[in-house]
Amino acid sequence: MAEKRVPLTIDPRLHASLMRRAALDASGPPDIEAFVALARHHLASVLERSGNLLYSGIETLRPGSVYLLGLNPGGDPSDHILRQQTVGSTLAELPTKHENEFLDVSWREKGVRRAAGEAQLQRRVRTMLERLGLEPRTVCAANLIFVRSRGAETSDFHRLAPVCWPVHEAILQIVRPRLIISLGTGAVSPYGFLRDLWRTAREQEQPSGHGDWLCRAFSTEEYIVAGVPHLGRYAIDRKLAATTWLRAMLE
Repeated sequence: MAEKRVPLTIDPRLHASLMRRAALDASGPPDIEAFVALARHHLASVLERSGNLLYSGIETLRPGSVYLLGLNPGGDPSDHILRQQTVGSTLAELPTKHENEFLDVSWREKGVRRAAGEAQLQRRVRTMLERLGLEPRTVCAANLIFVRSRGAETSDFHRLAPVCWPVHEAILQIVRPRLIISLGTGAVSPYGFLRDLWRTAREQEQPSGHGDWLCRAFSTEEYIVAGVPHLGRYAIDRKLAATTWLRAMLE
């Protein structure tokens, strides 16, 4: 039996007020204090959980052409170091965050601590963005679910994705991207969540260059959403077809 999604229980008036305050307008930069307040309101139930909010620096909360979404932070949430990095602590640090997870942070890979930015996934993300003509440090990046888990199967996807989504709505109002890139194309991925959320039936398929794996895309009135196979398994740095396909969406 399919798992039912848990409906959002939010105060719509508070949500609307915080969204208006946080969003970028012609008069200046986004109100980061209002954004943090909005996120704290919606994420109250998970603030003490191991996790991470924004993978890029605070300076990426501004208009940009791309919003990059993974599923959720990886790693063992019971690890004594990772346990100290909670959704709440990363939210509190957000106004002064300039560190980029794909460039400046040392990740553990197959039991080995890699030099900052040198884990395979970090390198593949950077290569993908650079082939799109983007400077990786300037691209707004996060995970659909801010709570950490060892893998997708323990991500509590159907409950936590809706909890986190209002924060992404605020980010989208600020960044206003042309293209949302999802790492992953399956049902349990940002791509699957957005396709279900926006009830889009039509989609485009593109061979990834790896067996029968496909890249997928659909459009709404506001965004193009494109999914590539997860870069933890998919060597996009060796597949020019995928990045050529993505780049065409920005032209």
